[in-house]
Amino acid sequence: YLCLEQAYESFQNTWRAHQMELIRLENTPDSEKEHPRTIASIRRANTSDINENSCISDSDAGYRDCHSTSIASLFPPELNSSMVHLVCSWRAILGQEVVRGEHHLRGVPVRPLKNFYGCPIAATVKHPSSVVHDFSKGPVVVPLQVILRNRMLESPVEFQVQFDSKAAFDLIGTKLHTLNLEPSGEVTLALEALVQRAGVYDLQALELIVKHEKQEVTYQLSQQWLVSVKNGSPQQ
Repeated sequence: YLCLEQAYESFQNTWRAHQMELIRLENTPDSEKEHPRTIASIRRANTSDINENSCISDSDAGYRDCHSTSIASLFPPELNSSMVHLVCSWRAILGQEVVRGEHHLRGVPVRPLKNFYGCPIAATVKHPSSVVHDFSKGPVVVPLQVILRNRMLESPVEFQVQFDSKAAFDLIGTKLHTLNLEPSGEVTLALEALVQRAGVYDLQALELIVKHEKQEVTYQLSQQWLVSVKNGSPQQ
């Protein structure tokens, strides 16, 4: 993956630091390499590192805990960066021939500032992947938590969450939620699915109806939230 300036500058700084370390090791006399470092030299090196890094703020230090390719590291909120350029490499084996290629995608919105094409709401879910239930005692209730986040950094979004009545299970409780999220805001919906029989179910049966100016646009979520429901006595 290739990103824009912030990730490139971070890579360049890391690369320069690595090159400087290699040069330092090459210039170190062999006599010093053969012997272990003294406690005094280790303390001097640690003190030097602390002094060099003393100008880094607490907020900058927090980013070092994130993975270098995570959204939090590539696009911290105060930088207002919102797009990436992607290079996707692929390989296919066709008999004795190996075919390779690349797809270049430019301007992919990751954290858009304002309205853009596509759904402005990102959805994730927490639910059990498998459930064992004795259906002779009735249907089973499968809990799920749906986290909805406004992807836009500068614009609020007003939308509705609607349950698809054609789903293979029933939803307990309110089937229509009207929400308004501030920029980068998020909300968690605690839902319960009522399953009547054993099988594999896709719990993703929600539609997002987003208000764009004076129009309403309906978005279907592309994820699958699968749960395997088996008939039997749950282990104590």
